[in-house]
Amino acid sequence: MKKVSYFFTFILFAFFWSLPLLGQPKDGIEIKKITADLYCLTGSGGNMAVLDTADGLLLVDSKLEHKAELVLKKIREISPKPIRYLICTHYHDDHTGGLLTLGKDAEIIAQENCRASLVRREPKKTKIPFLNGIKTYDREMEITLGGQAIKLLHLNPAHTSGDTVVIFKNQEIIHVGDLFFNGLPPYIDLNDGADTSNWLSAIDVLSKVYADFTVIPGHGPLTDMKGFLGFAAYLEYMKTEVEKAVLAGKTAKEAMDEIKTDRFPAIKDQDSFSSHKNVVFWLFQEFSARKKAN
Repeated sequence: MKKVSYFFTFILFAFFWSLPLLGQPKDGIEIKKITADLYCLTGSGGNMAVLDTADGLLLVDSKLEHKAELVLKKIREISPKPIRYLICTHYHDDHTGGLLTLGKDAEIIAQENCRASLVRREPKKTKIPFLNGIKTYDREMEITLGGQAIKLLHLNPAHTSGDTVVIFKNQEIIHVGDLFFNGLPPYIDLNDGADTSNWLSAIDVLSKVYADFTVIPGHGPLTDMKGFLGFAAYLEYMKTEVEKAVLAGKTAKEAMDEIKTDRFPAIKDQDSFSSHKNVVFWLFQEFSARKKAN
């Protein structure tokens, strides 16, 4: 893929994630209580999870930087207890922007590739000492807080190189980060080693091991495993159609114009960035690069 294409994709990406999605509150954060002790914070960035235990709070993700103080106020509506852990599902700004505010007194944990990506994309280099202090793991890790075991799992590069799935065993809930865009086309971060074959394999594994769990997506409403598998069917279809187009010698533009998504009416374009056409474009670049390498 041409470097200039990656540059403009990144610019669009930064703009896109500053916008509210799927009717989420424009100026605020909404608290959704899932169980007696587990909450989801929606609005302005990726979905967060807050686990309230006797020994303090565990957060999953931290939303956008400019919303960090508002997010902290919302967390204090849930509980005044200290934030003990902050888990990063991946490095994107709409999931890690509030790290410095929400995680200043907490232990921040990320998959090792995620921390490397955070450090690499730090423009002014002033936050690198803070980012280097993030605790990392490779494949899986377990945290115990308030008598509860929370599992962190990395199933190879997928949406990014360092995706983490957070498994709340007691509540039978998983937070899958941006392995799941519920109701909208996904972003495929080729700059950070995204791999859609691994992505589909990860969903397959999770759907079998945690078949009855509630799923918190990175974006969009909570759902069940059936909803997660519906997203996987979309990604599989798009991947297959793009591979056919590449092998037939079509251009990226031809593939973007010709591939139809009518069979997935629940997945809707959000704007010029979060669109079916861009999914085709990213898949085209991914498969073309792999074909050339082989």
